[in-house]
Amino acid sequence: MKEHFERGTLVDGLPSVRLPALFVHGDADPLPVRCSTETAALIPDATVELVPACGHFPWLERPGAVADAVGRLLARI
Repeated sequence: MKEHFERGTLVDGLPSVRLPALFVHGDADPLPVRCSTETAALIPDATVELVPACGHFPWLERPGAVADAVGRLLARI
């Protein structure tokens, strides 16, 4: 991971992704939301869905939240 980070693998590679991407992030996740938003910003057709009252595992903590987010993405594309 450190080597990929130092080489900029994601920063250089993600802008060439040509498919929709979805980041689902709990608003109480110990990882800052910027981890999702900054990564999503590198992908041309990416969206971030913030799940309220949720930590790091939205599929467990808020059943249906991930499926709903995927449904919105599919409706959009």
